[in-house]
Amino acid sequence: MGSFDSIEDLQITKTWYKESRVADLSYVMPEPETFWEKIYNQYRREYGNPKRRTLQQIHDRYQIIQKAICDFIEIQQRLLKATRITMSSEQFHDLVKAGYLEEKGEAFTYDDCYNFMVSKIPDYESPVHST
Repeated sequence: MGSFDSIEDLQITKTWYKESRVADLSYVMPEPETFWEKIYNQYRREYGNPKRRTLQQIHDRYQIIQKAICDFIEIQQRLLKATRITMSSEQFHDLVKAGYLEEKGEAFTYDDCYNFMVSKIPDYESPVHST
């Protein structure tokens, strides 16, 4: 099966987003197991699941992606409070990535997922705008 790559991470994130929007529009929230079954089935329909990922693997990978993005945003918010922003959003993003590396001991590798979420969910939007 192998490790996940950035393409697969983005596919999982997009599938989670689509299914969560359906759940948001529903009057009845599905049970977590049902929700993840729908994500898994949608993922297989859209992307074919060539690496034969299981539902549990897809679920666990999304949890890893989500935690990394939340940690990234937390670091972003701390730096925003501690730094006088006189840089572009790209420069600030690089500064946050450096902070993530320093704090977590590993590079932030979920830029595509983060950028997708920023484009879809206003709360994810970067607090710095391009200059």
